[in-house]
Amino acid sequence: REPELEDVSIVLENALFEGRWWLPYRQEIEIRRRSSWLDLPARGIIRGRWEIDDYRLNLGLVEAWFAGEEIVSLPRAELDSFPWTRPLAAALQDVAEPVRQNDLEGVRAQVERIAGDRALSGLRRARPGAGRLSDLVHVNRVEGVTPGMGFVWRSGGDRIELHGHAAYGLADRRAKGRVAARYGSGRATLEIEGFREVRDVGDVPVIAPLLNSLVAQEFGVDDGDYYLADGARATWRHGIGTRGEWSVAAGREWISGLPVRAVPASGTFRPNVPLGDGGADLVTLGVRRRSEGFAVRRDVHVDAALELGRRDGGATYVRLAGAGHLLVPLGGTRVLVRAQGGAATRDVPPHRAFVLGGRGTLLGDDFRRWGGARAALVHAEWRLPVPFLSLKLGPWARTPAAAVLAPYVATGWTARPVPGTPWRATPDARVTYGAGLEWLGVFRLDVGVGAQSRRVRFAFDVTRDFWGLL
Repeated sequence: REPELEDVSIVLENALFEGRWWLPYRQEIEIRRRSSWLDLPARGIIRGRWEIDDYRLNLGLVEAWFAGEEIVSLPRAELDSFPWTRPLAAALQDVAEPVRQNDLEGVRAQVERIAGDRALSGLRRARPGAGRLSDLVHVNRVEGVTPGMGFVWRSGGDRIELHGHAAYGLADRRAKGRVAARYGSGRATLEIEGFREVRDVGDVPVIAPLLNSLVAQEFGVDDGDYYLADGARATWRHGIGTRGEWSVAAGREWISGLPVRAVPASGTFRPNVPLGDGGADLVTLGVRRRSEGFAVRRDVHVDAALELGRRDGGATYVRLAGAGHLLVPLGGTRVLVRAQGGAATRDVPPHRAFVLGGRGTLLGDDFRRWGGARAALVHAEWRLPVPFLSLKLGPWARTPAAAVLAPYVATGWTARPVPGTPWRATPDARVTYGAGLEWLGVFRLDVGVGAQSRRVRFAFDVTRDFWGLL
């Protein structure tokens, strides 16, 4: 067994004839390898699919099938007279798109139930670990340059895992960290963790963490508003179908405000919003459907959480938040709709307010100008393939001569400002019109015009599919 081999999933499906299994119809195999470097969540996947149809039986063998001219390659000039009418990738998607990828997920779930504690992942029992590159080093205005390192330990059956991470801010001179013990059985997982970590007030990221570190260090632009959370939590998760899960968590947190401590290479940091609020007991109910990943034609992602809290002093609150996206094909194009928002009761603490504005939400407005106990944001874009400059990469490769142009419209609304925060309710629904240009599926340049502000703003980033790794 290869040490990095995670699993091999095989689907064999026969056609039916008069209600009984007959000749093979479809076969699919997926080989998954996982990186063993620092436990980063990176996988290599090899997937093959065969569909067999149009059977013709008892036709006999014709000698002409085995005779004829030798098959040889034509001269280049003659080959060029038969051009492809469409890209090969597009043709394959129509007939071999993994639209039934859930079959493979189902195979893995079935193996999990059958093998139980004997199921193997092919990963080492102990090694250094990091969930993303920013766990190794990141920069913000409240911590400064913050190096860190983690570890992962697994039992022989991979049912018990121990994760840890420690970091130290060179500007605030404060140690942070997280330790979690996890036990999994079948589709269920129990996790107990303790933490001391710096968090952003936003429910949904607005920039790639690595890019935010670079622009914060060099230019004094930090797209975050931070607070310190100390506490412990126990979480129970259970799988739903092939890509979903529900969870329930209970814990206690102490929330502290953080002043600006770092100094950038150029420019000046804006003040950090004071969000200290003391302690609170929390119970959270969540449901989630994971995304299919990147480079897919259609996708659905949903993440929703109901939070019940009791703050020190007796005040209680309820907070419902959700985010998700829908990607569907439209001819040779795609339509993407993202939505996020939520609502909370009157005594919601300042660090649990909803915020909108600027990069990642309403690009035509000031960054996080709006906020409150209620908020909603909808972003819709039409993703069109367009011709683009092709660059030569050595003697054997070139970049694709195409990019994705994504005209979009985004609208957002907030209400009921939270006491102790600077964020205001929107006077009406705020609207931003704009367009994004994606290259190589990695880089994206956005331009947005505020319908009310009449301001034009630009934002450069990597695509959201990679934010979790950075």
